[in-house]
Amino acid sequence: LAVCLGDRRAIGRGVVQMDGRAWTLPAEMLQGAMKAEPAWCARLMRYTEAVLAMVVQVMACNAVHAIEQRYCRLLLTWRDQADGHLVPLTQDFAARSLGLDRTSLAPISRRLQEEGAIVVRHGRIAIEKPEAVLARSCGCYALARRRFAALRSERD
Repeated sequence: LAVCLGDRRAIGRGVVQMDGRAWTLPAEMLQGAMKAEPAWCARLMRYTEAVLAMVVQVMACNAVHAIEQRYCRLLLTWRDQADGHLVPLTQDFAARSLGLDRTSLAPISRRLQEEGAIVVRHGRIAIEKPEAVLARSCGCYALARRRFAALRSERD
């Protein structure tokens, strides 16, 4: 994102959170591709704007919504990224992602499991009833999902 916005260096580092592929690209190569393909550059800038909007939304969400709503938003977002109902991440990582300790998340996770909405197993969370998780989530998930869906529809 930093390169898309004109900087040559990121202020942080990228962390791959789940199994799958990740690529790195030298800044010069990305800058060259952006200059050579204006349409691709415009699309990349729209993606950058969507990511930044999502970051702002998550910050607001973390400030005003209940832990259960935030946890459900996070589970649904991870499900989308994993492209399936099985999310290869732990409750501990979820708690840290929300700025909490695991004990704050445990009763919520237990309740969702008792309702059959999720199943937690050794480093994986299976979302068995996404509609139940969505019902407990705040509207922040739907806002981000619509924005990224619009980008995907541009591609199709």
